[in-house]
Amino acid sequence: FLIACAMVTIPFSMTVGAQRRSEAKASLERARVDRLVQSARGIAIIGTDQVGRINLFSPGAELILGYTPEEVYGHSTRRFHTAEEIERQARGLGCEPAYLSVLRAMATLPPGTAREWEFIRKDGVPRMLSTILSPVTDENGAFLGYVATADDVTDRVETNAALEAALRSE
Repeated sequence: FLIACAMVTIPFSMTVGAQRRSEAKASLERARVDRLVQSARGIAIIGTDQVGRINLFSPGAELILGYTPEEVYGHSTRRFHTAEEIERQARGLGCEPAYLSVLRAMATLPPGTAREWEFIRKDGVPRMLSTILSPVTDENGAFLGYVATADDVTDRVETNAALEAALRSE
């Protein structure tokens, strides 16, 4: 009986110990990612679930877009874009002009491919952001949502437009 108990409890206790070490490692990794997101002040980082509801909104996103995380959590990222912008992106990606279709098409671009998107700030001011959209999966490859990183390039876009206008008038 004692041998049978030992044969059951030893592997069980080893498994429990391995799970605890794995949980501790995952917790440390989550804390490291949180610190990285919090320190990226000049870059907007926005995470969503499978249908585009916001579940991560970095301090950089707050600065660039003017919303607090509490104002956007649980809402769709669609709120940052006009219908015209969705249609423009759909034309560029060759997909139907529905928001989720545009997201899916953008997520299939090669990793690291940026597209310029017009975002509307909380105060109504449009800003052009160079955006990379990446799908997020779990360790088994199951789709969990998206993460977007975006850099405000409005000044560069406006400067380029002014230069092009000046060249045309020459």
